[in-house]
Amino acid sequence: MISSLDSQNDAYQAKMDKLEAQSISNTTGSSGNGVLSSGMSFPLTCNYYVSQHYGHNGHKGVDIAGANINGQPVYAAAGGTVISASYHSSWGNNVLIDHGNGVWTRYAHLSSIGVSAGQTVSQGQYIGKVGSTGNSSGPHLHFEVYVNKNRVNPEPYIGL
Repeated sequence: MISSLDSQNDAYQAKMDKLEAQSISNTTGSSGNGVLSSGMSFPLTCNYYVSQHYGHNGHKGVDIAGANINGQPVYAAAGGTVISASYHSSWGNNVLIDHGNGVWTRYAHLSSIGVSAGQTVSQGQYIGKVGSTGNSSGPHLHFEVYVNKNRVNPEPYIGL
């Protein structure tokens, strides 16, 4: 029984990974050396803990959770242009920002989105609220950093 559930979970995760890869490959944005001169700020101001680190069991971002995190405001880690602000079956309500020089950030599982595609945002600007939409087991912020469409460890970018 458990083996069957593990197989089903693996198949589901493979489908989600494929959908995410397709979504990323179809997105247009800047390219470059992946260096931001201004650096990034942490996207939350509330108390938090890291519930899952980048790379753990193939995890492609960092999950940031907390006792009272649901509905807390999420802020842009750096200034840029919103590439997309929409719902995705895996990421749920999510925002993808192009910061230039090939660097993008994604903020996923939001309960609400406060920006629109094409909008210019400043570092520290409100972009949405923490939630649990999409493929999520509870309220948290799933944060990703891309360099030239490749996901990289986001933790050093935000001081974790």
